Amino acid sequence: MNLAAVHYHFGSKEALLEAVVQRRVAPVNGERLAWLDRLEAAGGKAPLDLEEVLEAFLAPPVLTFGALGERGRLVAHLFARVYFEGGDEPRRVLLEQFRQVVARFGAALRRALPEHPEDVLLRRLLYVGGVLMHVLAASEQIDAIAPVPLSDRDPAT
Repeated sequence: MNLAAVHYHFGSKEALLEAVVQRRVAPVNGERLAWLDRLEAAGGKAPLDLEEVLEAFLAPPVLTFGALGERGRLVAHLFARVYFEGGDEPRRVLLEQFRQVVARFGAALRRALPEHPEDVLLRRLLYVGGVLMHVLAASEQIDAIAPVPLSDRDPAT
Protein backbone atom coordinates (compact mmCIF):
# COMPACT_ATOMS: atom_id res chain seq x y z
CA MET A 1 0.00 0.00 0.00
CA ASN A 2 1.25 3.46 -0.83
CA LEU A 3 1.56 5.28 2.50
CA ALA A 4 1.59 8.69 0.82
CA ALA A 5 -1.82 7.94 -0.73
CA VAL A 6 -3.12 6.69 2.62
CA HIS A 7 -2.00 9.87 4.36
CA TYR A 8 -3.36 12.06 1.57
CA HIS A 9 -6.83 10.48 1.59
CA PHE A 10 -7.19 9.47 5.25
CA GLY A 11 -4.51 11.29 7.26
CA SER A 12 -3.11 8.14 8.87
CA LYS A 13 -3.18 4.35 8.74
CA GLU A 14 -5.43 4.35 11.79
CA ALA A 15 -7.92 6.64 10.02
CA LEU A 16 -7.92 4.28 7.01
CA LEU A 17 -8.61 1.35 9.31
CA GLU A 18 -11.38 3.33 11.01
CA ALA A 19 -12.97 4.02 7.60
CA VAL A 20 -12.81 0.31 6.66
CA VAL A 21 -14.24 -0.73 10.02
CA GLN A 22 -16.99 1.89 9.75
CA ARG A 23 -17.88 0.73 6.24
CA ARG A 24 -17.90 -3.01 6.93
CA VAL A 25 -18.58 -3.52 10.65
CA ALA A 26 -20.98 -0.69 11.55
CA PRO A 27 -23.76 -1.89 9.18
CA VAL A 28 -23.41 -5.47 10.41
CA ASN A 29 -23.60 -4.38 14.03
CA GLY A 30 -26.54 -2.14 13.17
CA GLU A 31 -28.35 -5.15 11.73
CA ARG A 32 -27.50 -7.20 14.84
CA LEU A 33 -28.98 -4.53 17.09
CA ALA A 34 -32.06 -4.08 14.88
CA TRP A 35 -32.64 -7.86 14.97
CA LEU A 36 -32.28 -7.81 18.75
CA ASP A 37 -34.70 -4.85 18.97
CA ARG A 38 -37.29 -6.91 17.07
CA LEU A 39 -36.78 -9.88 19.40
CA GLU A 40 -37.12 -7.75 22.50
CA ALA A 41 -40.22 -5.99 21.17
CA ALA A 42 -41.87 -9.29 20.26
CA GLY A 43 -40.97 -10.87 23.59
CA GLY A 44 -42.20 -8.07 25.82
CA LYS A 45 -41.15 -8.76 29.40
CA ALA A 46 -40.86 -12.54 28.89
CA PRO A 47 -37.45 -14.21 28.92
CA LEU A 48 -35.79 -14.22 25.53
CA ASP A 49 -35.12 -17.43 23.65
CA LEU A 50 -31.39 -18.22 23.71
CA GLU A 51 -31.34 -19.62 20.18
CA GLU A 52 -33.00 -16.47 18.80
CA VAL A 53 -30.53 -14.22 20.65
CA LEU A 54 -27.61 -16.18 19.22
CA GLU A 55 -29.13 -16.07 15.74
CA ALA A 56 -29.43 -12.27 16.01
CA PHE A 57 -25.75 -12.13 17.00
CA LEU A 58 -24.40 -14.60 14.41
CA ALA A 59 -26.59 -14.31 11.31
CA PRO A 60 -25.84 -10.71 10.23
CA PRO A 61 -22.04 -11.13 9.96
CA VAL A 62 -22.28 -14.62 8.46
CA LEU A 63 -24.77 -13.52 5.82
CA THR A 64 -23.03 -10.20 5.08
CA PHE A 65 -19.45 -11.47 4.88
CA GLY A 66 -20.59 -14.70 3.22
CA ALA A 67 -22.36 -12.73 0.49
CA LEU A 68 -19.13 -10.84 -0.18
CA GLY A 69 -17.36 -14.12 -0.95
CA GLU A 70 -13.58 -13.83 -1.12
CA ARG A 71 -13.73 -10.11 -0.30
CA GLY A 72 -15.69 -10.89 2.86
CA ARG A 73 -13.11 -13.48 3.90
CA LEU A 74 -10.30 -10.98 3.32
CA VAL A 75 -12.04 -8.28 5.35
CA ALA A 76 -12.67 -10.75 8.20
CA HIS A 77 -9.03 -11.84 7.97
CA LEU A 78 -7.93 -8.18 8.20
CA PHE A 79 -10.06 -7.64 11.31
CA ALA A 80 -8.69 -10.81 12.90
CA ARG A 81 -5.10 -9.69 12.22
CA VAL A 82 -5.78 -6.23 13.60
CA TYR A 83 -7.28 -7.70 16.74
CA PHE A 84 -4.58 -10.30 17.34
CA GLU A 85 -1.50 -8.59 15.90
CA GLY A 86 -2.31 -4.88 15.82
CA GLY A 87 -1.15 -2.32 18.29
CA ASP A 88 -3.26 -0.60 20.89
CA GLU A 89 -4.72 2.09 18.61
CA PRO A 90 -5.83 -0.21 15.75
CA ARG A 91 -7.30 -2.64 18.29
CA ARG A 92 -9.14 0.24 20.00
CA VAL A 93 -10.66 1.34 16.66
CA LEU A 94 -11.96 -2.17 16.03
CA LEU A 95 -13.16 -2.85 19.58
CA GLU A 96 -15.00 0.47 19.83
CA GLN A 97 -17.44 -0.83 17.19
CA PHE A 98 -18.40 -3.73 19.47
CA ARG A 99 -18.90 -1.97 22.82
CA GLN A 100 -22.65 -1.39 22.35
CA VAL A 101 -23.16 -4.83 20.77
CA VAL A 102 -21.54 -6.60 23.72
CA ALA A 103 -23.55 -4.56 26.22
CA ARG A 104 -26.88 -5.15 24.46
CA PHE A 105 -26.32 -8.84 23.78
CA GLY A 106 -24.99 -9.34 27.30
CA ALA A 107 -28.27 -7.93 28.63
CA ALA A 108 -30.24 -10.14 26.21
CA LEU A 109 -28.36 -13.22 27.40
CA ARG A 110 -29.18 -12.29 31.00
CA ARG A 111 -32.87 -12.21 30.02
CA ALA A 112 -32.56 -15.57 28.27
CA LEU A 113 -30.49 -17.22 31.03
CA PRO A 114 -31.17 -15.34 34.29
CA GLU A 115 -29.76 -18.18 36.39
CA HIS A 116 -26.21 -17.64 35.05
CA PRO A 117 -23.82 -14.99 36.41
CA GLU A 118 -23.29 -11.93 34.21
CA ASP A 119 -19.52 -12.45 33.90
CA VAL A 120 -20.02 -16.03 32.68
CA LEU A 121 -22.54 -14.92 30.04
CA LEU A 122 -20.30 -12.11 28.80
CA ARG A 123 -17.30 -14.44 28.61
CA ARG A 124 -19.35 -16.95 26.61
CA LEU A 125 -20.56 -14.21 24.28
CA LEU A 126 -16.97 -13.20 23.63
CA TYR A 127 -16.04 -16.85 22.97
CA VAL A 128 -18.85 -17.09 20.43
CA GLY A 129 -17.55 -13.89 18.79
CA GLY A 130 -14.03 -15.34 18.67
CA VAL A 131 -15.24 -18.54 17.05
CA LEU A 132 -17.25 -16.51 14.55
CA MET A 133 -14.18 -14.42 13.66
CA HIS A 134 -12.13 -17.59 13.21
CA VAL A 135 -14.72 -19.22 10.96
CA LEU A 136 -15.11 -16.07 8.82
CA ALA A 137 -11.37 -15.41 8.53
CA ALA A 138 -10.02 -18.97 8.26
CA SER A 139 -12.38 -20.65 5.81
CA GLU A 140 -9.46 -21.90 3.67
CA GLN A 141 -7.82 -23.61 6.65
CA ILE A 142 -11.15 -25.05 7.78
CA ASP A 143 -11.80 -26.42 4.28
CA ALA A 144 -8.32 -27.99 4.28
CA ILE A 145 -9.15 -30.15 7.33
CA ALA A 146 -12.88 -30.74 6.80
CA PRO A 147 -13.90 -33.96 5.03
CA VAL A 148 -16.16 -31.93 2.68
CA PRO A 149 -15.71 -28.32 1.53
CA LEU A 150 -17.63 -25.99 3.80
CA SER A 151 -17.00 -22.60 2.20
CA ASP A 152 -18.97 -23.60 -0.91
CA ARG A 153 -22.12 -23.89 1.18
CA ASP A 154 -24.76 -21.23 1.61
CA PRO A 155 -23.59 -19.17 4.63
CA ALA A 156 -27.14 -19.24 6.04
CA THR A 157 -26.83 -22.98 6.65
